[in-house]
Amino acid sequence: MRAKKFRVSNLTNETDITTIESSLSQLKGVNAVRVDVVADTVTVDFNENEIDEKQIQSQLNSLVNGLS
Repeated sequence: MRAKKFRVSNLTNETDITTIESSLSQLKGVNAVRVDVVADTVTVDFNENEIDEKQIQSQLNSLVNGLS
């Protein structure tokens, strides 16, 4: 298992946070998602044998772009 912090910005409301947490949590291999609005980060615990950083980053980018 591995943890990775991804930088995000402009996550200011609870709906955006919930959307990111629930969407990323549904990805196969993702075990936990934590959003820190103060630090502008999303930390994802994942099994690197099932999903890689690029897949998570791609999904996160899509989510953040969709929230704008």
